[in-house]
Amino acid sequence: AMVLPVLVPAAFAFKLPLRGRAALTLSQREFATAITVCKSLPVTTQFGILPTYSARSHSGRISRLSFAASMSTASAEEGSKATDNFDKNGRIQRSFTLPPIPGVPLQHHTDRYNSAVVEDEILNSSSTTREEFKQLLEESVTKWKAANVRAVWLRIATEASELIPEAIAQGFSPHHAAPDHVTLTAWFGNGNSRLPGGPSHFVGVAGFVLDRVTCANGSVTDKVLVIQEKSGPAAGIGLWKLPGGLVDPKEDIATAAEREVREETGVEADFQRLCSILENHNVRGPGREGTTDLFCLCFLRPRHSGARVTKQEEEISECRWMDVEELKSMPMFQAGVLRRMLDTGLAVAEEEERRGGGAGGRGQGLTRE
Repeated sequence: AMVLPVLVPAAFAFKLPLRGRAALTLSQREFATAITVCKSLPVTTQFGILPTYSARSHSGRISRLSFAASMSTASAEEGSKATDNFDKNGRIQRSFTLPPIPGVPLQHHTDRYNSAVVEDEILNSSSTTREEFKQLLEESVTKWKAANVRAVWLRIATEASELIPEAIAQGFSPHHAAPDHVTLTAWFGNGNSRLPGGPSHFVGVAGFVLDRVTCANGSVTDKVLVIQEKSGPAAGIGLWKLPGGLVDPKEDIATAAEREVREETGVEADFQRLCSILENHNVRGPGREGTTDLFCLCFLRPRHSGARVTKQEEEISECRWMDVEELKSMPMFQAGVLRRMLDTGLAVAEEEERRGGGAGGRGQGLTRE
């Protein structure tokens, strides 16, 4: 808060390009103060804040927040518009669109990266002919280049897919695809394209559900919820593993972990903490070649001790509560990634127990805010 009022006006006065990324760690109070100061500066700052890590204190409050900020000096008018579009945590609420390049026949808008984003209805219509599209695209590309536009994003609906070869012929390359469209890009800037690549990561979750059971003789036994797959890479080999699967689009990791546990075993469990992330660059299977898998190990507590398990008939052959010691004794859990996952889950569970986090309910390690 003390540095920003000096740094930003100085950068403006001396025409310094204040651009780049800064990694900071602030408490919630410091974070709120920094946002307030930035909004009050005569020369405002346009910046995007991306939380990268949060640490939960004993009380469950997020005590420290790390974030990365991308900054550039802006006019007071632009800056007020920009900061007004940040939420209470400093995250961008919506993207900004700038006016189109005059005289370009294809409807589009530009953005703050000096790119053109085409949003013309002819790209959604099967009645658009290739010849018509060819002429419009050629003229548009000429005017974009004359205006020093660095890149163009072109989204073509599947109904108009016959236009794709024409776009490729004019220098566009496929970027990514969805059931209803294909997105292509063209780079007109200097050197190699600096546009971000297409989707490159899959995010999965594994639910480490631990039930601490007190026996009649007073002893305590830890049981872990495990499954055997009916289909998939672990099917038919007698491997017990944690329930889990891929995160759905726009689904929170915490919600995904709870959902996968519930779907595969019928057990209602509450997310407590993110234990670790396993990174795999050697993903196999059609549609996933060349991608990276980020597998999130999540610690959950069952809402009811000794909860009855009900396997998902389509995908799961067996599921049950298993003693931790029995699981440790199995060949696949003697070493390697499965043993590391088990040890990590147990360590996190023990830490939560020491903190007094065994009262039930959802934890605050990841939140929707």
